[in-house]
Amino acid sequence: MGFGTLFVGYFLILNFAYTSFTDAIAGILMLYGLYKLSKVNREFTISAIFAAAFTVLGVTSLVFEMLNLLRLMADSALINSIIAIARAILLGLTTAYMLLGMQTVSAEVGLNALSSVCRRLYILTLPIYSVALVLEIFGLFSLSEVQLLAILSVISIVANLTLTVLILVRIYDCLAKICMPEDREIPDAPKKSKLGFVNAFRKHEEEKQREYAEYRLHKFKKKMEKKRNSHKK
Repeated sequence: MGFGTLFVGYFLILNFAYTSFTDAIAGILMLYGLYKLSKVNREFTISAIFAAAFTVLGVTSLVFEMLNLLRLMADSALINSIIAIARAILLGLTTAYMLLGMQTVSAEVGLNALSSVCRRLYILTLPIYSVALVLEIFGLFSLSEVQLLAILSVISIVANLTLTVLILVRIYDCLAKICMPEDREIPDAPKKSKLGFVNAFRKHEEEKQREYAEYRLHKFKKKMEKKRNSHKK
C-alpha cells in the first residue's frame, strides 16, 4: 500500500541530527509509496518526481559523508550548506504536493475533515520550509548576529519536527481510512472459535467491514472516472 510505505519513509525525516545517513533510505521509501499513489492523482505524481530528486540528493550526501569518515575527502562547510539548501527545497516541495494529493483523495472519498486538515498543513508547510531555506542560505555567509541565527535555527527545527509529526498522523489517517484497490487482498482467516455466537459475530463484523470498503472504493472510482471525463472535455 502506498500510504504505508510513505509513512515509514516520512518517519525517517524525523532524524534531524544525522540526515546524511537516513535521507537516502527515506527518499527511496517515499518515492516508492508516492509512485504507487501516483495513479490516484496528479499531485502525487509531482510529489514523486521531487521525491526522486530528494533520493538522489540523499545518496549524494551519504557518499560525501562516507568519504569524509574514511578521510578520503576533507569536510567542506560549503558543500554541506549547498546540500542543506537543496534538501530544504526538495523536501518542502515533496511534502507540499504530497499534502495536496492527500487533500484531494480525502475529499474524493468523503473524508472532508481529513481533507481540511491536509489543506491547513499544506499552508503551514510553505512558511516553515521557506524559513528553513532562508536560514540555510544565511549560513553560507559570516554574519555578526550569530546568536540570533542560532536561536532562529532552533525555532525552525522545532517547527519542522512538529509539522513532520502532524503530517505523519495524517498519513496514518489516510492509511487507516482510505481503501485503495491494492488493499482488497483477503487476509488470513482467523481460527474458528468453539463458541457459535463468537463466529457469528465475527462473520457479521467482516461483512460490515467488507461492505464499507466496497462502498468507499466504489465512491472513489466513480469520482475518479468523473474527474477524468471532465478533463477530456
